[in-house]
Amino acid sequence: MQTTSIVNANVSWTPGSEDWSIELWANNLFDKRYIDSVTWNPGLFTQVFYQPPREFGATLKYKW
Repeated sequence: MQTTSIVNANVSWTPGSEDWSIELWANNLFDKRYIDSVTWNPGLFTQVFYQPPREFGATLKYKW
């Protein structure tokens, strides 16, 4: 059995007022390509589904 290792990371910061916060995040940080699942349909076709590529972004939260 093959082991799948995907590195995710995030860092967040909230100022002293705690009314808002910001978070920076990344999924699949090293952009590894792994097969998630395979569907084999004899005589027709085979489908291979991969896990998502590297994704990154920022999240800003505000308390009303």
